[in-house]
Amino acid sequence: MSTIETPVLIVGGGPSGLAASITLSRLGVDSVLAEKHPSTLYHPKAIGVMQRTAELLRLWSAEDEMRAKGVPRELCDQMVWATTLAGEELGRTSTVEPDNERDEPQSPTTGLRCPQHITEAILRDRAGAYDTARLGYGLEVTSFEQDEGGVTAQVVERESGEESTVHAQYLLAADGNGSGTRAACGIGRSGDADMGHFLNIFHRVDLSSLVRDRPAWSYSIMTPDLFGAFVAIDGDQTWIFHLNLARGETPEDYSDERCAAIIRKASGLPDAEVEIISVKSWIMGAEMSGRFRDRRVLLIGDAAHRTTPDGGVGMNTGVQSAHNAAWKVGAVASGWAGEDLLDTYEVERRAVAQTNVDYSAGRGGALLKVVEAIRADDLDAVRAGIAARPSGGRQGQDLGYTYDSAAVVADGTNPPPVEDRMREYVQNARPGGRAPHLWVSRNGDRLSTLDLFGSGLLLLTARDGAAWGAAAAELPASVPIRVMSVGEAGDLRAPDGRLEKAYGVESDGAVLVRPDGFVGWRAQRAGSDPGRELRGAVAAVTARAA
Repeated sequence: MSTIETPVLIVGGGPSGLAASITLSRLGVDSVLAEKHPSTLYHPKAIGVMQRTAELLRLWSAEDEMRAKGVPRELCDQMVWATTLAGEELGRTSTVEPDNERDEPQSPTTGLRCPQHITEAILRDRAGAYDTARLGYGLEVTSFEQDEGGVTAQVVERESGEESTVHAQYLLAADGNGSGTRAACGIGRSGDADMGHFLNIFHRVDLSSLVRDRPAWSYSIMTPDLFGAFVAIDGDQTWIFHLNLARGETPEDYSDERCAAIIRKASGLPDAEVEIISVKSWIMGAEMSGRFRDRRVLLIGDAAHRTTPDGGVGMNTGVQSAHNAAWKVGAVASGWAGEDLLDTYEVERRAVAQTNVDYSAGRGGALLKVVEAIRADDLDAVRAGIAARPSGGRQGQDLGYTYDSAAVVADGTNPPPVEDRMREYVQNARPGGRAPHLWVSRNGDRLSTLDLFGSGLLLLTARDGAAWGAAAAELPASVPIRVMSVGEAGDLRAPDGRLEKAYGVESDGAVLVRPDGFVGWRAQRAGSDPGRELRGAVAAVTARAA
């Protein structure tokens, strides 16, 4: 039996596990990923990629490929509701990205739609490109123990039966809603575990004649005896149909022949040729784990928090939580951050996850009321329910959340006022928030400030902030910090005053950005002792005296 030594063991190879692997590799931290299935997902699940997740995909050089292989852009701006595709239309819901309608977008990218099986394959390619990452598909963790020295896990290659031991400093559990890791840690869950049973029918059928004049990414079908939704994969021949099962029905009641008949009924094309590719069942629920951490084990993704699909926040919340947890685990494992930093993972991400779980549960519950109305053949109530559903973007929910933890040094400022915190977002560099997007140039190449984050700490200084560079040079060599000045003569070229306005600093100010792209500290102007100020900021952000 062989033994593998690694700083971090990741259990689960879905989007959250792969996001953790990539984040660790960008910090130069070795990891082993153990996924019990032999490959990435082959059946589409989550489709929606929110704007913050798209920013991470851009950082990981995955965004362009996902846009090219995902749902065509021209389909992404609306949802359609109808009795059947060939029948009466009951309403439409706008899903236009907010930055698509702005002269000055607040991000270098926008949300997109890409089926999860494609997302996972692309992220696996990116994760596998790093020498620091060992991806073990078909590798199952059968048990583990943890003590003050680390985590010792027993793993088995499912094809060969060969057993090994993995010894890691930390374990990131990305093993999904039914997480065995969470159960082994004795962590319970709260929330609604069963809000309805569904089938995902992955299929091919030519629906072009019914959809070409009303492009959409989702077509909900609503009749008293049939409720579901066609979700576009290519918007023409390949689709997922989400079918809401009636009470008492089970997935075993649905043969391929019955599924094909449902597709014909829902489309209104009784003679359509339907090819069933695969069928998967799932239970809608919204739950939070009682804790996100047990000593050296951190839960990420659905192992930590589960949302309903309605609103499309689940995978996004998981990837972003993985990003937060992974940089902290990587920093501690590398020795440049103290272990107390790990306590800030749950402090920061629980509030965000709870907001998204509650949001998805509310939308899911409202959708079930529409189902009840359609089954009662009350079309007026159905139309009212559709009209009441929120349309447009949720940029405040996506980009506007802030962290309040020991890894953030507050500066006493207030967030910009907005009327609707879920929908509205105003870029700002208040500590605890996402660092603002700003177009700059470096060596003649145009890039966003967001493209610079992820390989350590980044100190952005305004045009007269040379004192901060000198202060950073006095920090211990173990602290991975880069210093970049922004201005007409800076390391990053931009018109003088542009950084100052976007980041809320004076010409001699500076901002410390964490590896996850969130502002950890801001000095609106240089004080009498920049060295002392910066040392204190780094000590707080890393939970280790610098």
